[in-house]
Amino acid sequence: MADPDGSPGERYYLRLHMLVMSSSDVLRAKVDYMISSAQLATEIKKNHVLKALKDKANLRREQIRLLTTQNPDSKTFDTTLLVAVLRHVCFGSISNVRPSPSSHPIWAENDNKNILQSMQSDLDQIVRIRNVRNTVSHTQEKESCIN
Repeated sequence: MADPDGSPGERYYLRLHMLVMSSSDVLRAKVDYMISSAQLATEIKKNHVLKALKDKANLRREQIRLLTTQNPDSKTFDTTLLVAVLRHVCFGSISNVRPSPSSHPIWAENDNKNILQSMQSDLDQIVRIRNVRNTVSHTQEKESCIN
């Protein structure tokens, strides 16, 4: 692990590592705050919600299985699944806001440089977390394929 008193690069790596490792805890807390396990199970059973998750969230079979159990538990969800639930359920089917935040253009943004500092809503922060996690995760996957 990087020495916190080390170079600026080591300190940056340590902060980035902590963000990536705790991102699922932050997202899980948001999901649990916005929707109960029972309400999540009810929402998932609605055809349009499950279809949106299957078609738009690009989930693996195991992730769909975790969602469609009788009592889905956010503790078993990875970061990808938590973001999908936030987008398509919490900001989608149960949201009273119209137009639905699940269709907000911010979801298409993959570069945090384009998300302005003035944009501080929960939605903006979730997209930022997703982007950092994806950048780090996919960079590690590419490096492991090369080595």
